[in-house]
Amino acid sequence: MLKIHYKLRFTLALLLGILIFSLTATNNKALAADFDISNNFDYIFNEELTSVEITETFDIAVNNSLYILPIDYDEVFIIPDFRINGSTIEQLQTKAETISVTDQFNNKVSHTYEIKEDNSIYVSLKGSGEASSNSKFKLQLKYETDELIFKLGDVYDILIPGISDEIDLETADPQFGIGIKRNFGASISLPKKDSLDINYFSPSDANFSEIDQRYFIELTQQQLLQNNFTAQLGNQQNFKFRIEQDTIQTNYNGEGINFDDVATSITSGTNPNTNLYHISLPRNYKETDQNVLYTRFIPEPIDLKLNDEGNLQATFEVSSKTQQTIVIEGYIQLKNDPDYQKIRDDVLSIQLGAYNTKVESLSELSKYQLGDRYWETDSKLVTQTAEELLSGSLTLNDLVNSNYKFIVDTFDYSYDKLEQGNPRLGAANALEGGDCVCMEYADTLVALFRAQGVPARAAIGYGVDKTGATGSINDQTLTQQNFGHQWVQIFIPDYGWFSLDPTWGEVGRDYIGEDLDHLLWFTIGSNSDDFFGTGVTTTDAIVSNQITDYRVYLQAVTSDNLRNEQFKTEFKPISQVIQEVEIQNEAESNSMGSFVSELVGDSTVGRSIIYSTPLVMGLLVLVVGALVVMRVLKR
Repeated sequence: MLKIHYKLRFTLALLLGILIFSLTATNNKALAADFDISNNFDYIFNEELTSVEITETFDIAVNNSLYILPIDYDEVFIIPDFRINGSTIEQLQTKAETISVTDQFNNKVSHTYEIKEDNSIYVSLKGSGEASSNSKFKLQLKYETDELIFKLGDVYDILIPGISDEIDLETADPQFGIGIKRNFGASISLPKKDSLDINYFSPSDANFSEIDQRYFIELTQQQLLQNNFTAQLGNQQNFKFRIEQDTIQTNYNGEGINFDDVATSITSGTNPNTNLYHISLPRNYKETDQNVLYTRFIPEPIDLKLNDEGNLQATFEVSSKTQQTIVIEGYIQLKNDPDYQKIRDDVLSIQLGAYNTKVESLSELSKYQLGDRYWETDSKLVTQTAEELLSGSLTLNDLVNSNYKFIVDTFDYSYDKLEQGNPRLGAANALEGGDCVCMEYADTLVALFRAQGVPARAAIGYGVDKTGATGSINDQTLTQQNFGHQWVQIFIPDYGWFSLDPTWGEVGRDYIGEDLDHLLWFTIGSNSDDFFGTGVTTTDAIVSNQITDYRVYLQAVTSDNLRNEQFKTEFKPISQVIQEVEIQNEAESNSMGSFVSELVGDSTVGRSIIYSTPLVMGLLVLVVGALVVMRVLKR
């Protein structure tokens, strides 16, 4: 994903006035931090979570009693456009019309505004005031917007941009030696609604409280400078999906049949008139309580299998003489534990020594610690990087955050790579500076963890992309997903597989642990080249048995909509679908067995077959023997 520098500069031209004020003091040497200049932001979200009132309070406090600061200002507040894909002129106009400005006496300050080409709104104001050790100078800008709230299905995401770390927090005027200190802070107020618990917020050490059916979060300057504030409200998310796979015609009236493959294909259950398509389907997953419910298969699968990783693959038998589209439809439910943030922190608090001891006792995890084609744990660059990140880590939490931050800070997402065939680079090439997409982010993180002795695997699927990429999931219609997504899972004893997504960490949220944004299709554990996609078994000559045109459509739906659909359509869990296929296959097998039994046991033809079989077999042996003797004699 495109690296988004969402740390906005809440610059205020008023700050420049501090350098041109009139001093009414002696020339005594100024004290450090003579003046405190503060920007505080209050975000109050309405009860319906449809808009937020933002108040930016700018004040100047004089700490040195020697100074009085008269201020005549002709200055500008800058309100940025918070929408990742940009606001429309109408949206910007609506926001601008809610602007109001007041001073420290709560008097309205006259202002004008201008919408710039970059969608920022410049609010110009004129006035005068004074700051001294006895009174602050203050201006307060207030406006409303719906930009910082993202609703999808049953879930609300809140994104509050942080402060640029390029701002000088302490400066000194060279002419007068005046010390100036900058201060930032933010408070967030959210409604507490039924079924809308805060399942996640970051930074997790922000001051959090609940008062009168509202959540309150206080952010310090250091927390604002480190990253954005993100929160997610809701404990369940539902998605509707549709998978389409176009089949290809391989048999043109018997022409093009590769008879060398006939025996193999027949043992796979096909014949020259049909092909078998093996298609990856979304699976259940424990960490996010992912539950997949199927509503329709066209045609019905002839087989469903779960491999050792828990991945699900369906086999469909279709005509080899025509083209058609295989369709699979259903719903995916995700659930989040309301206490997950505490659970996550507890799980990651384990000391690395204790963690390694537990991992070593589980021999089945050893395959997840090995190097591979794209997870080159034998690469000097990979091992050196892994050792450096490991050296400063005492707990698993230290290591996880160190590795995660390294990937986010080191890599930049390349959309050009997607448009140029998207060759898979592997961890070593990615670390050397190759263009990266989610595949390289995940491959490198898997390689680093494995080089550090942490069992790791790749996860493949789809999800709610917060970077503003095209084709993102919405709640209006089924939308084709232009690309799949890859992230990482590590194994933690007494917990299971634990998810991390460094690619989407670019938006400012730490995707570490469970969330309601990722839909898992399959995992890759023992072979980094083993993508569990669509394959075909055929008796015909084709270039490759790996088939493209695998299309996935997704839509977020509310729980109410899901319940309404359940009244109209039968929802089948994976276990039921597998059981039904097994029962159908057994019935067909018994039916064929009965037919053969009746044919052989009760008919004249059957009795003839029984009596003639030994004779035919004997003749075949004699013919083969004669042919062998003749060939030997010719030599």
